[in-house]
Amino acid sequence: MFVCIWFLCIFLVTIYRTAATTWFLRRLLITARIGVINCCCHSIVKMQMRFDGLLGFPGGLIDQGEEEVVSGLNRELEEEIGLDLTRFCIKDENHLVSFLHEKKNLVLHFYAKEVTMIEFQEIELKSLSAPDFGSEVMGVLRPPLFTMGDGKRGLPAFLTNSFAGNAREELVYAIRHFKLLTDEDLEESLKKFEELMKSNNSLK
Repeated sequence: MFVCIWFLCIFLVTIYRTAATTWFLRRLLITARIGVINCCCHSIVKMQMRFDGLLGFPGGLIDQGEEEVVSGLNRELEEEIGLDLTRFCIKDENHLVSFLHEKKNLVLHFYAKEVTMIEFQEIELKSLSAPDFGSEVMGVLRPPLFTMGDGKRGLPAFLTNSFAGNAREELVYAIRHFKLLTDEDLEESLKKFEELMKSNNSLK
């Protein structure tokens, strides 16, 4: 690896808890950052389109008898993106943040794991042959972590899509936490996103 270039890939996973029984739904974000000295930092994030057309991260419910959150998490990642658990097993120390969805009585736990750019590409390619690809997972995509010259196309427009659960908020949190964009660029993108949403709502 050259001194002037660095790579970072991040897996983000969400876990849900329901009322009487504990369930966990995991969603995985994979991010690759390539930074070059005196140049802008370019980032890649792996997301997916679900069978219902919503965008999000790999995830699923923890089965009965799975006491450990990461056990169910790793099982789902193996099913949805064909993750090689001998190399990329998620552990407790990979936990990033948790969210509470009061209306649905859910607790969502977010996980992250760093891998290299080459590993990111391997994971992305292998997800196309995962057991759930074509049934639960209908496609792999990379959200644009940039904004075009018109100030709307790119990340602002991407955020207007329909997301699974709080996947939009998770993506924004990850971008900010891992500094995939500067604070200024992210805030400007969020501002343009809100303007687009207001404009779209006014047309309905």
